[in-house]
Amino acid sequence: MTIDKYSWGYRRNAKLEDFLTIDELIATMAETVSCGGNILINVGPTKEGTIAPIFEERLKQLGEWLNINGEAIYKTQPWIIQNDTVNPDVWYTAKGSDVYAIVNNALGPGEDLDTIVLGAAVNMTSTSQISLLGYNATPIRAVMTPHYLSIQVSSIVVSQVKSKWSWVFKFANAAI
Repeated sequence: MTIDKYSWGYRRNAKLEDFLTIDELIATMAETVSCGGNILINVGPTKEGTIAPIFEERLKQLGEWLNINGEAIYKTQPWIIQNDTVNPDVWYTAKGSDVYAIVNNALGPGEDLDTIVLGAAVNMTSTSQISLLGYNATPIRAVMTPHYLSIQVSSIVVSQVKSKWSWVFKFANAAI
């Protein structure tokens, strides 16, 4: 994957809209990793060998996101379902008995959200817990039905969530 949508090298005449946004980078990474792939991110240096500020910014943003949510990416494997059946912006990974739901574009600017509905109902047991990576408040509540899992996000204080971009819900001790 390259941060510049149109070139694998540096382009002096590139416009800001020619580069992937951090949301697009995270979404592509989540999709790739949830399907069992690896990702290589290309940064085209200038003829002097320096990195343009836009590339530096995107890499720092990606590093910031990974510092909070990296456990959903590093050393994970595909879960039995890679992409959610109801919400196409959700991708799953797994590690041991934990399942991670990477929710891309969880909250758009000015958006108010009560619930996030997941069609791939994670099998929760009596010892299972749902948490939001980068959010240290009380456990997240969810309602499970035979066909979906509804995560109650209305109680989440968005300003206290450390991740500025995609959110990751962790289902600890899920029955895989």
